[in-house]
Order: sequence, then C-alpha cells, then structure tokens
Amino acid sequence: MQEGREIENVVFLHHKDGHREKIRVKSIPIVKEMKTVGAIEVFSEITYGESLEEYFQRLKEQALIDELTGIGNRRFLSQSFQRVLSDLKDQTKLLVFCLLILTILGP
Repeated sequence: MQEGREIENVVFLHHKDGHREKIRVKSIPIVKEMKTVGAIEVFSEITYGESLEEYFQRLKEQALIDELTGIGNRRFLSQSFQRVLSDLKDQTKLLVFCLLILTILGP
C-alpha cells in the first residue's frame, strides 16, 4: 500500500464448516494529499470465472511476448513506454531511451 497502487492477492480463509476457501482480496488505497491514509478491501470468491481470467491473461501474454525469444514485442514496448512516460510525467527526471532492432534473415 505504500506505493499508492491497488494490490490483488489470492488467500485462503478458514470456513466455519472447517474447510479452506480460496478468496481473492483486492486492496484499493485511499489517497489524500499524495499520502495513503487508508484502504478499501474487497473480498471475492474464486469461481469458474477465475479460469476464464487466467485464459485471457495467457492470451494477453501471447499477444505481447515473442514465443521464440520470450521477450516483449513492439506492442509490449509501446505499452511499457507509455506507462513509463505517464509515471514520469510530473517528475523532473531524465529519461534515456535506446531502441535496437535486429533483423536476421537466412541461415
């Protein structure tokens, strides 16, 4: 919570009947004057939708990661660069960016 961003975790809670339940906990910070002053926690049961969410996460990774090399592709680079720019928007830090594109064709 110290970073002022949402945190999501999967935890196990002890059910009153004695078994454990897999629960998703999402913590949302309450920020006032650039300082985290509290949080809201949302508990939700993990059901069939979880596997569907995992499926969409895998599709997203397949769209952003090159299967052969395992590194991010141009779409990943673009999204990451936009995120870094928005994070640095209000800061007076120097950003150095270097892009190297290697194209190797043939044996």
